[in-house]
Amino acid sequence: ALRGIRVDSVQPGFVSCTFRVPPRLTDKSGNLATGAVANLVDEVGGAIVHVEGLTMNVSVDMSISFLGTAKLNDELQITSKVLGRRGSYSGAIVLVRNKVTGELIAEGRHSLFDKHGSKL
Repeated sequence: ALRGIRVDSVQPGFVSCTFRVPPRLTDKSGNLATGAVANLVDEVGGAIVHVEGLTMNVSVDMSISFLGTAKLNDELQITSKVLGRRGSYSGAIVLVRNKVTGELIAEGRHSLFDKHGSKL
């Protein structure tokens, strides 16, 4: 699902990406499939708390509110922000917006556990 994603900005605790909806990720109605949105939330939310050189953290919980739809070729802005860290537990929020209209397509909360126990 990430093929074609472009990272626009990276700052400590924040990342912003652009993604154009491809035909392979649309459902029979021509909308971005909910499973593709879930995968984007998982990957972009997980990347924000990733530590270079270690394996990816384990997803503990993910909650997604689907607030709109994205159509084929819509350009999306996907942002992820760290909400906080406590020990080996991290939380992130991921927003998926239509880049042209600003419409919020989905909001995801992603909780992860660092199985290495590193203090980030």
